[in-house]
Amino acid sequence: MRTIHLRPLSDWVLIPLFVSLVMTTQVVAFPRFAELTAAVYEHTDQWTNSAFASDLLAQAGFVVQPLPLNQPPSQLGVDVIVLGSFVCEHEDYERYMSMYKDDLARFVTSGGTIVQFTQADQNEADAPYLPDALAATRCDVDADTLWIRSPGHPLVKGLAAPNAQSVSFHPTRSAWETFDTQTGFHVILSAEQHGRFPALMEAVHGSGRIVSAALALDKTITVPDNAPKPSGPASWADMQQAFVARFFANLHDHVGAVRAEPPPSLRSRRRRLMPSPTPRVPGRWWPCRIPRYMHRSTPASFWHRPAGSPGTSSGSISGTSYNSGMWSTRTQT
Repeated sequence: MRTIHLRPLSDWVLIPLFVSLVMTTQVVAFPRFAELTAAVYEHTDQWTNSAFASDLLAQAGFVVQPLPLNQPPSQLGVDVIVLGSFVCEHEDYERYMSMYKDDLARFVTSGGTIVQFTQADQNEADAPYLPDALAATRCDVDADTLWIRSPGHPLVKGLAAPNAQSVSFHPTRSAWETFDTQTGFHVILSAEQHGRFPALMEAVHGSGRIVSAALALDKTITVPDNAPKPSGPASWADMQQAFVARFFANLHDHVGAVRAEPPPSLRSRRRRLMPSPTPRVPGRWWPCRIPRYMHRSTPASFWHRPAGSPGTSSGSISGTSYNSGMWSTRTQT
């Protein structure tokens, strides 16, 4: 006889009640940082006679203050430090970097972001504050077109038309003083289609970010009189204005997202579960893996001591094949 067990009435009442609560309850996420603060070091340069980084950051939603040149940056309590275009030419820049370049790296390690816009390569080819694992050298190459190497990166969200591979906002200097070589950075925009001469890069350092750009978005870039007209209805000035406004809005969201990330020590880490070792039986074939640096023709052997058996037995390599960067072989014990 088949017996049917029914749940108690209380269970049938509680189940729909619990489902109803789950479906109707809204989870409210409170932002970790109510407002983002930016410290800016900029000056009116000889090339553009302009300096608008502070204004653009404020329009994007940052609370802006000048970067104090006599105080360690890691003690400012700001979220992002912005080094304006051609600020390396300022008379106090070299002294500031000699005093605080190491502290700038500590600022990034603790979760801050540094953004450096374009600089004159003859004055500063390599940023002095980069940690040892990072390097970026500027050169004299400019470009009218920016190729999008990382279309999903938040800094380039909405900068170009959907599915577009490139974007331009100036007939000659959309990219200005690009990078010739780099180490440790992720290339976001470049002056050439296949990634050469990066124009916008980002690197992770500790809990923060370092953004290096060959973009003078905080300056007024004069359009030459003989420059070709844009292909679309908008003028070069309108295109530049739209690009700049969108970039600084993206920067605000990106800095907030970086600040909201937990520190590396608190991030969840996946544990790799290693399978239990299988007892080796003499005379049976066993799979093994040879590192990729071992050449196919390299003779190899191993020594194995079966469980409960005195002495050692030698095995020979056979059936070698290469797949996905590893040598796969069979070994007979």
